[in-house]
Amino acid sequence: MSKLKLSSLILALSLSTAAMADNLTFKWDAVTLNADGTPCTDLGGYKLYRGTAKGTYGGPIDVGNVTTYVHSEPKDGKYYYVVSAYDTSGNESGYSNEVGVTIDHTAPRPPSNFSLLQKILTAILQLLGKRV
Repeated sequence: MSKLKLSSLILALSLSTAAMADNLTFKWDAVTLNADGTPCTDLGGYKLYRGTAKGTYGGPIDVGNVTTYVHSEPKDGKYYYVVSAYDTSGNESGYSNEVGVTIDHTAPRPPSNFSLLQKILTAILQLLGKRV
């Protein structure tokens, strides 16, 4: 039974300007209390877990004693994440709330009326004396 009390995991997806270099940024509140309400003075760090099905996760990534982790260039798919905390004796908390995210690097398709829009803009530019 863990003595650590863990707050919520908040997930944000931020896109990098480099092609195919999307990043997932995970942020969570620091553990400050033990499960019994006493101050946590022996926090060792946090572990991030990922799975492809709700409630089922692979081995953890030990992110250390930080409250932000950036996963670079995740592969396409649907993933579920949770975080846990551990103390300096190796006791681990239960999981945080689960956060799901879908990664899709497929380029968006142009609008169906793109050709018509292009023709209209070309005509407007020609009327204004601009060469296209």
